[in-house]
Amino acid sequence: MKILTYISVLMSGLFFYGCKCHDVTCAGFDSRYSEWLPYKKGDTINFVNASGTKITFILKKVSLTAEQTYECFGNGLAGCRCHECEFGRGYIKAETEDTSYKTTSSWGTTTYFQDIFISIDNNHKVEDSVKLYYSILDQGSYVYISPMLKVKNGDSLFSSLTINNLIYYNVVLHQIDTSIPPNPLYGVYFVWKLYYNKEFGIIAFFDLKTNSLFYREF
Repeated sequence: MKILTYISVLMSGLFFYGCKCHDVTCAGFDSRYSEWLPYKKGDTINFVNASGTKITFILKKVSLTAEQTYECFGNGLAGCRCHECEFGRGYIKAETEDTSYKTTSSWGTTTYFQDIFISIDNNHKVEDSVKLYYSILDQGSYVYISPMLKVKNGDSLFSSLTINNLIYYNVVLHQIDTSIPPNPLYGVYFVWKLYYNKEFGIIAFFDLKTNSLFYREF
């Protein structure tokens, strides 16, 4: 009986003290990629077409995740239960007051497209895998910006591109296939082509509503 008691006490000790759990620190957004988010809160982002029609977006939000430490706990099996780091994120959101980009579903729900959204995720699970997502109005795409610039299948990368007499470098072009029916919830496409580059972010988009190219006005 004494032997069994001793074993029981020993096992209890191992149960509670066999594993010392260490806190986990998850890295925040990597500042090396901030240059891919060339915006700051309050910025005015203007797009204009050849006829002079202008769409203005105001940058409402900039968010960069900070480094954060999480406490680990014993799992009762001489192991630890810890927070799993996924990715550090930086993102911006800009909005326009233009309400003309809207669609109404068959059951009467109206959706307004009024945003620019750009986010960067540096993935902690896959080393050196950094993905940038960008969108304007109803269309968006993504591109990998590290360890090398790599576009999504079907998208294009131009070493240089001239738009409205300005030369941009390393321009990513996302173009939708308009022969494919749009999401039945919306039933319409507004943006056909979308252009992005490192120095200026979204630099232009082709608008199907006006059948024209809107480009950045600086």
